[in-house]
Parts: sequence; C-alpha cells; structure tokens
Amino acid sequence: MISIPEQPKILESYHACMLCPRRCGVDRFVRTGVCGANDTLRVGRAALHWWEEPCLVGDRGSGAVFFAHCALGCVYCQNKRLAEGEGVEITQERLCEILLELQNEQRAANVNLVTASHYAPSVAEMLRELRASGALHIPVVWNTSGYESAQTLALLEGLVDIYLVDFKYSNPVTAQRLSHASDYVEVALAAIEQMIAQTGVPRLGEEGYLERGVIVRHLVLPGYVDDSLAALDLLYPRIRGRALLSIMNQFTIVDEALDVRAYGLERANACSIMLMNLGSKTTSGRKAGQRARVSCQLSMGQVWSCLDRARRKMRRLLVHKRIRGALLPQAHIEGK
Repeated sequence: MISIPEQPKILESYHACMLCPRRCGVDRFVRTGVCGANDTLRVGRAALHWWEEPCLVGDRGSGAVFFAHCALGCVYCQNKRLAEGEGVEITQERLCEILLELQNEQRAANVNLVTASHYAPSVAEMLRELRASGALHIPVVWNTSGYESAQTLALLEGLVDIYLVDFKYSNPVTAQRLSHASDYVEVALAAIEQMIAQTGVPRLGEEGYLERGVIVRHLVLPGYVDDSLAALDLLYPRIRGRALLSIMNQFTIVDEALDVRAYGLERANACSIMLMNLGSKTTSGRKAGQRARVSCQLSMGQVWSCLDRARRKMRRLLVHKRIRGALLPQAHIEGK
C-alpha cells in the first residue's frame, strides 16, 4: 500500500481556491467552490472505459476514473449527474489503490483521470508518490474540458503523460451561452499550448498505444457548424504536427428538462452531419453499436490532409452555395 505524506503547501491551494479560471477564492476546507467541490476527493465511477480514441483504448481499455463536480458546467453536459456531485468520497490512498487495480488487475492501457482539475493538488501529490515508488508504470491521461489555469497545469508537469483536452468553442458568445465562460477560448488555447510544451509531440509505443502527447477534441454541436469550422481554423495553425485531433459526433441530450431550442441545439443541418462524419474511415469502435467518432490516427499528415480537404469542402458549401441543408431529426445525429 502506498502511503502518502501530507504536504500542506500543496493542499493550501484549497484555501482561497484559484485552481480554475473561475478563481472563486472560496476556502474549500470550509465550503464548496463554484465547481461544487470541497477539499475531499469524490469519484463517481472507476472502470475500464472503451469509448475513448483507439490509440488510448486498443484491446485493453482505458482505466478511467470519473471525478465528481466540474468548474465549467456546460448546459448540454453528458455527465450531468457526475458534474452535479454524484459519487462517493475517497481518500488519496484509496485513489492510489484504484489506479493500481486498473493497471495490475484489469490490465488497462493507461489510467485516465476524467475532470479532475478541481482536485489537482491532491491528485498531483498522489501521482508523485506513485511515480517515485515505481508502482505506476502505464501512462497517465488527464482528460479535461480545456478550461484549465496555468497554475493547475504547472502542478501536473512531469506527472501527466497524455493530455486529452477539449476545444469546445471558437468565440466568447457561444462559450458564454453554453458554458457560462466567455473567456473559454483564450483560456483553452493557452492551456493547450502549455500541455504541448509539457509532453512534446505525440509518441506511440510498439503496440500502437499513445504513450505521450496531446489529443485535442472538438465536439460538433448541432446548430453550431459555423462555430465548429471557426474552431478548427483556430486550431489548425496552432497544433498541426504538434498534437493529434479528434472530431467527435456523439452529441446527446441527457437532461430532459433542457430547453434545447433556447440554446439552438435542437437540430442539425446537412453541413453539421457532413462535419460530424469527417474521416469516417478512421472511426473507432471496439464494440458493435458504438457511436462513430472521428479519431486521430497515427499519421498526423493524413489527419491534417483529411481535415484540410473537409474544411475546404465545407467552406464551399457554406460560403459559395449557401447551403444550410435539410433539417434532420435529433436521432440521426446521435447515431441511433
């Protein structure tokens, strides 16, 4: 069993908390922050996960630990119950045991820490002990919304091998409307740059699993195809040849009370569908019925060539032909 000595200087970050870009300043030893979390780790699920990119999953699965609470709060969140705090409180020692169980007993290809940013001091302390002891020898994946502060990422330097990061929006208006974060774009772009600086260019192991690097994800939202195109335009010159790209199409409404029309999310047009299906030949899918996901493949040149062709094609449709497309039912874009 790994023993984790308390390091008060690290955990002091929970006093007047500034870990995320919200910078709420709450003393989380006394009450919860904007994210909803206090100073104690809270986890909603820990198990092999088969729904990530192929270079993370393969035949072994990704050892995912889903943390409760979230600092971003997207209106369309697919993990709404977790984001609202569903889960159980655990100690750092128990989290260590979970990661080692995923590695040693379930043979996970990596350990995948999902939405852990608001617990970064505790998680960093635990990872440092696991690294020092040599007990954890598979890659550590930091699975994040992209809404990360430089301070938090600095805590993770040398401890995280792979950043699996969202880049959700291209403009502050959409970011404010859907995630109440008008500063999302500038924050996420700066975070991605810092992540790439920490990990370097993507590196694959002999078995084809990603061992190090950054994967940038973009979820195509129905009704926001122009924003998706602009987001790809922002990413293209910044990460080409330096990170992998994953375009996702699994948008799903899980909150039945959500007024989708109020947020412009109720339907997708033909252009949205085309972008969602970009690079279908590279989709993942270990299990039958898995929603298709356009995934980063191992040849970055092929990825960017495919993306560049799709961008040009989409621009022709949107700008020259002015095609907005027939409206399609929600079930179509969900892959049902």
